[in-house]
Amino acid sequence: MDGPGRAVLTLFGTRPEIIKLAPVIRALESTPGVRTRNVSSGQHVDLLAPFVELFDVRVDRRLDVMRPGQSLNQLAARIVNAVDELLAEERPDLVLVQGDTTTAMAGALAAFHRRIPVGHVEAGLRSGDPMSPWPEEVNRRMISSLAQHHFAATERNRDTLLREGVAASSVHVTGNPVVDALRWVLETTQPSEQVRDLLEASEGTRRVVLTTHRRESHGSLIRENLRVVRRFVEAHDDVAVFFPVHPNPEVRAAVDEALGGAHERIRLL
Repeated sequence: MDGPGRAVLTLFGTRPEIIKLAPVIRALESTPGVRTRNVSSGQHVDLLAPFVELFDVRVDRRLDVMRPGQSLNQLAARIVNAVDELLAEERPDLVLVQGDTTTAMAGALAAFHRRIPVGHVEAGLRSGDPMSPWPEEVNRRMISSLAQHHFAATERNRDTLLREGVAASSVHVTGNPVVDALRWVLETTQPSEQVRDLLEASEGTRRVVLTTHRRESHGSLIRENLRVVRRFVEAHDDVAVFFPVHPNPEVRAAVDEALGGAHERIRLL
């Protein structure tokens, strides 16, 4: 990344990363003296593309790390190797990652090995349980140990980092850029025809939006949770549930089993 100014390489790979990084990338690209390179690992493909388009994010490189049936270790290894080669070529002044994904953790590790400073957006978030969310809780702890710049969403997140021994001078409370992303969407887009139809059909009910797909919930836990949701809707005539179903096969199988022939007030999207 030769040229005047400071070079920032922003790495993302999943839907939540691009949603939260889009406002940051927009701010970086409007900052004098900053040159940007936006890199997608490809950890999400179909899920990522609509949001890259929605937020009009320029993607300079795509690393194409996904392979059918690969393990988390295989994915992490592919990301470290691909990012390492990219860093040797690009030589940025800073690598920026967001959150707790395998892309963020592996990218931060690759940058650390190259002695390139790491900036971490959404730093300091903790559940306190290494197994939930899994593997994300450990990913974000690892990134905290690798990063030089910690961008915390809240004062509580900042305090968590300070208790863990992170230098106060390296922690910056920025707020959560997902709020900026939400505001941008509200200002620039309109509900789809499908959403407008759902709102009209559910007029007069208490509407609940449900998402569930966490890896640690796969199996019996997610199935029982969905059965509880169905029983709740059946017991409350004034409740309608809108459920955007994650494309993960484990999630879809659980939905088919627990909500097969779904209730008329449970809308699977």
